[in-house]
Parts: sequence; C-alpha cells; structure tokens
Amino acid sequence: MNHYARIDDTWMPKSGEKITEREFGRYYPEGKKQERTMQDILREKGIDVSNIIIYNGATGSFLDNNTRGGILSHRLMHGIRKDCTSIESILKYIHILNRNYGTDTQVYLCDAPTLGKLPISTMAIGPKLKKMAKNYSNVVYVSSPARRFFYHTTDGSLTFDIHYDEKDYENFEAHILHTINENYAATKNLIQLDRTLLQESRKIEESLKRKSEDWSYGFVGEAIEEKCQDLEKQGQDPVPFLKRAKAYLKNRSPYDFYYIGQKNVAQYAKR
Repeated sequence: MNHYARIDDTWMPKSGEKITEREFGRYYPEGKKQERTMQDILREKGIDVSNIIIYNGATGSFLDNNTRGGILSHRLMHGIRKDCTSIESILKYIHILNRNYGTDTQVYLCDAPTLGKLPISTMAIGPKLKKMAKNYSNVVYVSSPARRFFYHTTDGSLTFDIHYDEKDYENFEAHILHTINENYAATKNLIQLDRTLLQESRKIEESLKRKSEDWSYGFVGEAIEEKCQDLEKQGQDPVPFLKRAKAYLKNRSPYDFYYIGQKNVAQYAKR
C-alpha cells in the first residue's frame, strides 16, 4: 500500500501545501517490515481492532475515458458501469471475509463529488452505490457534501478544477467521520448478527434436519434482541439498527438464511 501511495505522489499533479520528504517517509515508509498488502489489512481482527475502509470509487474509468482518449461510445456510462462492477466484487470479498474469517471490517462507500449544491455528477452514480450498500451488512453509503469547482490560484486568477481543494477535503473528511460516528456501532452489530444467523442456517443445512418454525422464529428474535440490548448498554439508540437489520434480513433471507426459516425471518422483519 505504501508503494502505491508513492507512485500516486510521483504522477499526480501537486497543489497547495506540500509535505516534506521526511514527513513522506514517515507516512509511507519503505521496507518489507513496513509494507502491508490489502490482504493483510482486511484480515486484521481483535477485540481492540476497528477496521474501517473509506472507499472512493466509481469515477476512475469515467475520467480515464474522457481524459485519455477513450472511444466515443465509452465516454458516458461505460466507465461508471465498469467501476461499479469492480466495487461490487471488492465488497463481496470483504463481506465473505467477515462471515467466514471472523473479521468485522466496515466499508464506508463514498459518492462522487457534486457540482456545487447540485448532485449533477452523482445522478448516475449515487443511486447505484446507495443500492449496492444495502446488500451488505458491513457497508454504509456516504453522500457527497456540496463543494466548489472554481478556485482562486496563488496568483489570484480563477481556475476550474474537478478535484477537491484542501478546504473541500477537510469538509469531506469531516462528513465521512460524522457518518462513521453515526453508523459504527449499528454496523458492527449487524455484521455480527449476519454472521450468527448465517452460521446457524449452515449448521441446519449440513445436519439435514429442519428445525421447527417456532424454534427458528425464536432464534432470530433472540439474536436481534441481544444486539439491541448491546447497543442500549453502550448508550446507543437501537432503533436505526433494528430498522436496518429488518430490511437487510428481508432482502437476503432466501439466499443466506433459508434454513432458519425464510418465512420467520420475513415475519420478524415485518414487526
């Protein structure tokens, strides 16, 4: 990861205040001991680990097509669809790790920048990302705050730039941190609930013995109530978690939770 950060710094245009070589070496140290792969990061777990990934995507291929001589038919939606396919693959992989490896990695999936206060650039991207996030217990959609597109340069002239400047990044980072604060506890509990229900459904499937509908309904209810109580003990309002859990379980019950009673999951979700 440090290696790729160094490549980005080499090729990306520089603007604003620059960090020193010494600071750069501290932030992105070289050497085998310092280098970690994405696999290393995704597999981190432990009672004292809060593994959070902030994912900015869905615009790279679009920009490549429009700034690097892409063919005309690929200038609009082709790049967005291409990037969304890649995002979905990565989200599925992280979700599978959480389920099978016992990690609690959360992903905060960020929307594309707006044009001022108008969501022009996000009309084709935002709905796709928002819908995608609802399919995973560990993913939270992050809307894009208003930003500028015209900036004053150091010589006082006005210039157009599709990228954030330092102030925009500060606002964006504050918005992301606010979203994490609002969603972290509920998301962690939903990840654990998803893992518990999936593992129980797999056990029943592998035992070749269906349990009674009453048992299944009770198991689902108790698992959800336990997570609500955990949130209350932490001083958190369990209502947002409960609302999200119901929608998530209803959406995925035919695929992941069938053997603990698909009807029971759906029935509980209607409460």
